[in-house]
Amino acid sequence: PNQFDGLAESDTPAPPSLDELPDDDPGVTPTRTERPLPTDDTDTDGEIDPTDDTDTDDTDGEIDTDGEIEPETDTDSESEPGIDTDSEPEIDPDSEIDPDSEPEIDPKAASLAATRRRLHRLWTHQRRPHPLAKAVPAEATASIDALGTWVSEHESDPVLRVKLLHDWVALNVRYDVPSLNDGSYTTKQRAERVLRDRTGVCAGYANLLVALGEVTGDEIVYVTGDTRAIDGPGHAWNAVRIDGAWTLMDATWDAGSVGDDGFEARYSTAYLFAPPSAFLLDHFPDDAGWQLREDPLTRGAFLRQHPIRPRFHQDGWTLLTDGRSPLPVGQTFQVNLTNTRGREILVKVDGSERECRTYVRNGMHTAHCVAERRGPQVVHLYDSAPDDEMYWGMGDLQVTASY
Repeated sequence: PNQFDGLAESDTPAPPSLDELPDDDPGVTPTRTERPLPTDDTDTDGEIDPTDDTDTDDTDGEIDTDGEIEPETDTDSESEPGIDTDSEPEIDPDSEIDPDSEPEIDPKAASLAATRRRLHRLWTHQRRPHPLAKAVPAEATASIDALGTWVSEHESDPVLRVKLLHDWVALNVRYDVPSLNDGSYTTKQRAERVLRDRTGVCAGYANLLVALGEVTGDEIVYVTGDTRAIDGPGHAWNAVRIDGAWTLMDATWDAGSVGDDGFEARYSTAYLFAPPSAFLLDHFPDDAGWQLREDPLTRGAFLRQHPIRPRFHQDGWTLLTDGRSPLPVGQTFQVNLTNTRGREILVKVDGSERECRTYVRNGMHTAHCVAERRGPQVVHLYDSAPDDEMYWGMGDLQVTASY
């Protein structure tokens, strides 16, 4: 049983019905932490720091109040070959035409689709905190009601209001490692106490967001499940409905990570509005309905995915190599990927002192790797923006070498 199940302060409603699920998930191919918070990875060579999920994207610090990304304009005015743009289509004079007829458009469906597209654009493009997340006055944090009221008064857009709630919690609540280790955390996860102490474990983060949503009028629910840790104790996060569209968020994992020296704060948006297929790379809810998929994954399918993090897809990467896990390989093998964000890749086989040789050709990134031993092993993936000297961990591939 999930040990965070009984720590919710409010009843979790039934998950959404099939007609409420997203039908425009961008199609990320689904690919448990030692604690409910990700642990730091090891810096293998002094240059790679895979522990930090801080975004190095070059977007500016301002929030696009529309949440929209301007599409690229096509400046080519020439018509396509074989298409006469000046001629009018032939009309059968005997056909009946209703001049008042128009294609039927379901306003609700169109609105839901627009909201989901906006959420996805925010997930892929806006990595910085809401500007107001660091501007909340101290007196507005004295209580749940005070904080929720301040947020409502200063942010009317429901999408950006939920982002503001997530960002404030992720930036201001520290993960309570000592309480998790000694078992005393079970009495400390009520929303008011988490707000007062500014500490909590995953249940506290999730409870605080539910309570704040009750004040702001945002429908935020408490969800429990597992992560990809082998012996993890379970985890808790949130689902939220915005303008009728359900999405997911995990302020705990977006707050930082746990290392040898305890909690290290490091803001991220990898788990804010991530599409279900990306969120399911490392989160598996107890109730399959909170997968927000029409075809829920089984636990076996969840665990057979490569342990890739959502930010792999957030940064625009697509894996072209066979997605089976573990992937059968020979002594030498290659990993093929594409990227839509102009980022660079670094690949290393666990235990090897050498990086895989990488090059880009015709838009495809290829890493040539050598398995220095037989049997199961892990291939680490790191990426970087072109102007960033650091490479950041974004997940692993599991392979089995036989030769």
